[in-house]
Amino acid sequence: MGTWKASRVVLFSLAMVLGCSSKEEGGPPKCIPGSTAACLCIDGKSGVQTCNGDGSYTACVCGGVPDADTGVASDVGADSSTGDVAVPPDSGTDTEPSDSTPPTDTSTSDAGTTGVGSCATPGDGRTNCGASGTESCCTSLLVTGNSSASFSRSYDGISTGFTDSKWKAQVSSFRLDKYEVTVGRFRQYVAAVIAGWTPAAGSGKHAHLNGGLGLAGPALGYEPGWDPTFTTATNFPTSKATWDANLNDPSFRPTWTSVPGLNEKRPINEVTWYDAHAFCIWDGGFLPSEAEWNYAAAGGVEQRAYPWSAAYPPGSTTISSAYAVFTGAGDAKQVGSKSPLGDGKWGQSDLAGNVHEWVLDLIKFPYNETTCTDCAFTYAPGEYNRILRGGSFGNDDVELIVSKRFNSTPNRRSEAMGIRCARKP
Repeated sequence: MGTWKASRVVLFSLAMVLGCSSKEEGGPPKCIPGSTAACLCIDGKSGVQTCNGDGSYTACVCGGVPDADTGVASDVGADSSTGDVAVPPDSGTDTEPSDSTPPTDTSTSDAGTTGVGSCATPGDGRTNCGASGTESCCTSLLVTGNSSASFSRSYDGISTGFTDSKWKAQVSSFRLDKYEVTVGRFRQYVAAVIAGWTPAAGSGKHAHLNGGLGLAGPALGYEPGWDPTFTTATNFPTSKATWDANLNDPSFRPTWTSVPGLNEKRPINEVTWYDAHAFCIWDGGFLPSEAEWNYAAAGGVEQRAYPWSAAYPPGSTTISSAYAVFTGAGDAKQVGSKSPLGDGKWGQSDLAGNVHEWVLDLIKFPYNETTCTDCAFTYAPGEYNRILRGGSFGNDDVELIVSKRFNSTPNRRSEAMGIRCARKP
């Protein structure tokens, strides 16, 4: 897995993950005192962490010596049935709720139509993607849904930890952007925020579903859309210097540059879940649900192990640097650099590798419901961590399997975290 630092993941042993949960400080313990969990050392080998009496983990012990670089696995958890991976939080700034009411959402762009939203004006990283260099970087492709709950989440039939098909989901058709959000596209969003844009309360729903109510959820009934308590000065700075500091931390491997340069077609990284959620709203779309993302990456009922794999059965786990940007790549590459060989069933690129992609859902182990229709886990008292999918340039081959689930605190920034938006069909 390499010795990369900021986007390191912590791997939990299946025998001990039931002692872990992803809670905020002040909530229930994050792990059961005395329990242990596997973790990843600097040299890529496995170490061991022990849960302290206060519910937090010790540093990763590697060869009998604490690994100072790996750090403590706090605010993380793993799925005992699907071999999930949790991304530990780092020094992201906490975002406290605000009582202020956000301005009206002025975004009128249709989801996924070439030439709107972040690609409304020509420019590098906006209108010159693809092998030809002439394709809109906002291209969004139809993902055809299934008519019954015949798709199984986190299942491919052949990969270790992903052979339980009971977590069924029915997913309606939607569009998923062909490319991860580029630096060039995100630059347009930053300009809009500096000018005063913020999302309207309740925006960002899958409004084409359930008569406008959106995705079905467990407690509130349906997805709530943008929560106005997310609209804080931390999440929406109006100073370019603050954005530059947030997105260009030199301790990471940032793709953002203060002025447009050579990185405009690389995926934006060091973005929080709040950045991702708000960007997709501003761009005329929404964050995909975890079920939608998994469905698209797995080729729907083909239950692919990787986006390019053969359908199961028999399936395939063939992977190489010709298909994806993963361990050994060094950093994130231009979006679509492995296309078309690494594309998914419906044509999306980089669904495995390059950067992790935030999705809408909160973490729930293993899943909230055995069977669901157009669902998302969007509300749970005391829950905080959000899901990422797809793996990144720093992950090894088994962590790029599309069934893998990652999670982190929503205010965390990392070189491995990026965005892909979804849109109405």
